[in-house]
Amino acid sequence: MSFHYTQIVKKVYILLSQKDKKMPKKQLTREEEFHIMKLVLDKFLWLGILIMVYGLWKTFGEDFNEGLMWIIGGAIVLIIFLVLIVKEYEIVK
Repeated sequence: MSFHYTQIVKKVYILLSQKDKKMPKKQLTREEEFHIMKLVLDKFLWLGILIMVYGLWKTFGEDFNEGLMWIIGGAIVLIIFLVLIVKEYEIVK
């Protein structure tokens, strides 16, 4: 299977030239936006929990102070997670 680089370059040039023409952006629905944000913020939640669990393991296993620093670091990640949620979404009463 042989690749023709000139054809690839031409296609890339055409795509880039079309980019300059103000192409309309696709608008996401509220539900689609929510699902994308849920995927991103879920990673922050898992990261914060894993950091805190690692800190707990360090606290009981090796060094109390180092473990406590890991737990505080995990709490900071979770606080950032909370701020992102409050900032991004309106709370409906």
